[in-house]
Amino acid sequence: MTEEQLREIEARAAAATKGPWKRGLRRDGSIWVSMGDPMSGEHFQADWDFGLANSTFTAHAREDVPALVAEVRRLQEFTTEITEGRE
Repeated sequence: MTEEQLREIEARAAAATKGPWKRGLRRDGSIWVSMGDPMSGEHFQADWDFGLANSTFTAHAREDVPALVAEVRRLQEFTTEITEGRE
């Protein structure tokens, strides 16, 4: 993954509604996803039902994507250190 791709992913994550994102199940069986803090004025709740797996994935994306970008960077730096140390 290139640095440009990582920057693009980070930019999309940074532009998204701030966390926490949550998902829940209503008594009628429908699933909702809530994004952002209702007290902050930046809040969105999706009332459509797009399945438990999809709503779980969406709710966790806010934390997962930045964590994955950080891990890719860490591994790239580690690889560079090892490679440069061998030369």
